[in-house]
Amino acid sequence: MGKPIVENITEAIYCSRKTICVISQHYLQSEWCSKDIQMASFRLFNEHKDVMIMVFLEDIPAKQLSPYFQIRSLVKKRSYLSWPQAVQHTGVFWQKIQQALKREENPAEHRCLLTGYQRVIQWLQLGFFFCSVIKLVTETTFFWNSFFLVVLTLLISFIHHFLRWHLTYTYYLFLAFLYDNKRRKKGIPHSYDAFVSYNVHDEAWVCGELLPELEGQQGWKLCLHHRDFEPGKPIVENITDAIYNSRKTICVISQHYLQSEWCSREIQMASYRLFDEHKDVLIMVFLEDIPAKQLSPYYQIRSLVKKRSYLSWPQAVQHTGVFWQKIQQALKREENPAEHRCLLTGYQRVIQ
Repeated sequence: MGKPIVENITEAIYCSRKTICVISQHYLQSEWCSKDIQMASFRLFNEHKDVMIMVFLEDIPAKQLSPYFQIRSLVKKRSYLSWPQAVQHTGVFWQKIQQALKREENPAEHRCLLTGYQRVIQWLQLGFFFCSVIKLVTETTFFWNSFFLVVLTLLISFIHHFLRWHLTYTYYLFLAFLYDNKRRKKGIPHSYDAFVSYNVHDEAWVCGELLPELEGQQGWKLCLHHRDFEPGKPIVENITDAIYNSRKTICVISQHYLQSEWCSREIQMASYRLFDEHKDVLIMVFLEDIPAKQLSPYYQIRSLVKKRSYLSWPQAVQHTGVFWQKIQQALKREENPAEHRCLLTGYQRVIQ
């Protein structure tokens, strides 16, 4: 009682291992909730630890998040939980929150950090110090400092705009490469039989057709975004773990899939693993007929379609049994390229 609200918020965030943000329309309109998530985000990027769990209490369209830069930025980069999507699977929802709360990075180093304005003041003092140094240098060598500052700004802008994803992507690929080599040396088995890469617009087909057949009938263990991704983890890290912890990757390709940035990352990473390990680890399923000219802007998929066999759901509508049999054969097949045989789609099998 009697403490300033901002000081109470700061103390609560820095004296807790995690911060759970329950986001709704009312949350977005609240000034103090905005302070909460700003402070939690500051700690997240300062400590480089998974200290934030975002739970959306209702479906909020992306365009409504546009004025809220902090939340929009976090949603783009980090996994989150959605209560509306979990209504039918509340057990999985609470299990995901439990996993996120249990996850600890360097727990021995955790302590109650500086409370109140002390932490903020330290950063401000550091910032003022650097400003003073920069001012002193610019006063003595104004021209050269201005020149280098402009060049540095342009370079950072160029890297951020054009190479940011490539650098992040390369970093996680390197980690995945090290993890996969370690796993193979120790003989650790994969956690899943297949990771299913799909766009959210095609979730009805995945959950209504593919999931009941492959998990229910054939008994395979699949990895899905909404069910198996760990909340709080960076999305790229979740994708990397899913691909390298699975024997195969099934890409469910549609028009929506082609237009999705994250789906593009998933098939790029799966392709990298395919060409790096020289193993039969990728299964492509076209959910709709896409003309070759529409694939022209998508070099990665166009290259794969030219070199590798794929399955087509529209061609298999009359012969679904053959379609699921082909996927079963692909999942059973060992990852030895010498044993690779072309996957025949529905009609190709019937013609034979």
